[in-house]
Amino acid sequence: MNKLVIAFWSLLLIPTFSFAQEELFNYGEPKEYELGGIKVTGADYSDDNAIISISGLRVGDKLRIPGPEVPKAIKALWKLRLFESVEILKEKTIGDVIFLEIVVQERPRLTRHSFTGIKKSFHDDLNEEVNKHLLKGGIVTENVKVNASEGIEKYFVEKGYLDTRVTVREETDTSRINAVGLVFNVDRGNRIKIQDVTFSGNDNMGLWLKDSGSNTVGGNYIGTDAAGSSAIGNGAAKPNVLVETADNYIGGVTGTPGLAPGNVISGSEGNGLQLASASATNNYIQGNLIGTNAAGTAIQGNGV
Repeated sequence: MNKLVIAFWSLLLIPTFSFAQEELFNYGEPKEYELGGIKVTGADYSDDNAIISISGLRVGDKLRIPGPEVPKAIKALWKLRLFESVEILKEKTIGDVIFLEIVVQERPRLTRHSFTGIKKSFHDDLNEEVNKHLLKGGIVTENVKVNASEGIEKYFVEKGYLDTRVTVREETDTSRINAVGLVFNVDRGNRIKIQDVTFSGNDNMGLWLKDSGSNTVGGNYIGTDAAGSSAIGNGAAKPNVLVETADNYIGGVTGTPGLAPGNVISGSEGNGLQLASASATNNYIQGNLIGTNAAGTAIQGNGV
């Protein structure tokens, strides 16, 4: 059967129309037809009647081929963002009556998602994050995948993993028609550590852990000079270290794998170290010298 194919391709950022044919049409003299019928193929999830209605084509209408009516119908369907491709084919003609077939390839639907590259202890938090962007049974688009991936990256960046990278791939779900699962592979990189820094002479706190937890603070001089031998206090009545987040490592034990060395936290007019929020839980504070010099041999007290 000869068919006129009017295809709308999604390969370019700016939509273009491509015309192909197996019988000769005079593009200088379009022919007018009466639309005798429309059928839809390829729609597993979308309603056929809704597709026809949105196309704007109506049985009994007059349309020209070649002409503007069919490209306009394709563009209207493409704007829905439900389909990876849209074609309108000439099924048959009977005299001056034409019968058309709308052929769509739907975007896949989401059935599940999973994570690789991270421990299961993170999965509950990440599920909460990606579920802001994913809908089971919903359409999988590039925007959906990008937004979910960025949500995962943001989660780990807030925990100090500033080099987090997330990639996502689709896996066909053979249990359903045109369905996929998404697999997010997470590479956290290394957590950023605050180490070998001198925090002194500020008008406010020396160090304030405020918005994101899971920080490692070690080997620093806070409220002293760079040698840890003289007090150079931070702001009046302010703590040297103010902690308002959870899961931080402040100090450690020298020589212990994975732990930074301790800090010198001295010379403040306020508290040396203060846990100042109900959310400041599960913090590990160990191996620090608080209120002494770096050698631990002389008092460099904090104010409170």
